[in-house]
Amino acid sequence: MNTKSLGKEGPIVTKTPKKNWRIPRLDEMARRRELEREEALLKQFGEGTTPQGRELLRKLMYNCERQLRDGKTISAVVADIEPEVRQFAMLREEWSLLLSRIAPIRYSHLIEARPYFFAGILVTIVQIRIARDRSKNEAALTR
Repeated sequence: MNTKSLGKEGPIVTKTPKKNWRIPRLDEMARRRELEREEALLKQFGEGTTPQGRELLRKLMYNCERQLRDGKTISAVVADIEPEVRQFAMLREEWSLLLSRIAPIRYSHLIEARPYFFAGILVTIVQIRIARDRSKNEAALTR
């Protein structure tokens, strides 16, 4: 049986229980704009790369950072990650593109570098980031 509605067709509205109501913060719009800007920058940063390539580079950099924080020398860490750089040679262009965006190194230099030197550049970038983080933390403690 087909029944007709009495002219009450329209969008379905779901009610939010009063206990879930919240008053937006005064700076809510500014915070949203900042998040959108940050997301756009991250999207621009990863442009021209694959999620898998970015993730493998992130894991490689984390491995370098962990080894450096454990007290290994830069040359020992370079020797440890060189086989991984060779293993993922097909991602070299992506990694070079990402590293050229992270550090002031020319893309062409990164592409032309041999695997050992590429690994050395990668470990050096990670070491610089560790030192920068330490100096920021020390500066925050002295305030």
